[in-house]
Amino acid sequence: MCLRNFWKNQSGAVTVDWVVLTAAVVALATLAAMTFKDPMLKLMSTSVGYMSYWEDCRNGATVIVVLYGRPNRICN
Repeated sequence: MCLRNFWKNQSGAVTVDWVVLTAAVVALATLAAMTFKDPMLKLMSTSVGYMSYWEDCRNGATVIVVLYGRPNRICN
């Protein structure tokens, strides 16, 4: 009799659904972060390297930077 009442009771089902959905969202977010981590770090590194030359530009130097395989003159 107790087992039947347990199976018929739906009071905790919504909580279980939210826990499962939250776990799925966290898993997908983790997977997406792992997938995009390396390309984003490479892009950020390139951008920081590019921006670090602006100090030389302000001092009047001619700076040529290779971005994406081709040289670019960024000042003077």
